This record gives sequence, C-alpha cells and structure tokens, in this order.
Amino acid sequence: MGETFLCESCVYDADDTCTFPQRPYAKTCTLYHNIAEPITEQVNTVSPGRSLKAWCWEHKGLLILSSLFSVSILLALT
Repeated sequence: MGETFLCESCVYDADDTCTFPQRPYAKTCTLYHNIAEPITEQVNTVSPGRSLKAWCWEHKGLLILSSLFSVSILLALT
C-alpha cells in the first residue's frame, strides 16, 4: 500500500493483538485488516434436514435405547 506502514491503520495493531514480527514497520501482511472497514463474519446456514441428521448421528445411542424402550412398552401392553 505504497510507502506507509500497514500497522498504522490495522485493527490488530490498534487492539495490540498483532504478533507479526515486522510490526510496526510492515509493508505487507497476511493478517492486515483496515481499521476503517467493519469486520464481517460469515454465517454458515445449515438446512433443517441436515441439522436433524447431524443431531441423530451424535445421539444415536440415545435413539437406540429409546427405541428399545418403546418397543418393550408396546410388547408389554399387548
């Protein structure tokens, strides 16, 4: 970005979280983010079917036990 140092306008320099070795004289930086631009986070949206599938996969033991319990109750009632 020309002859000026990037650290003067970097978010990470302003909040003192920068660990770049060339700080405060860096002219190129992989972590650079201009303090004047807002930081936007990317939100991952997951379809309801996929989230249900993931929940079932994580709780498969609970689902198996509840299924066995339900079948046992049905057999006992008949």
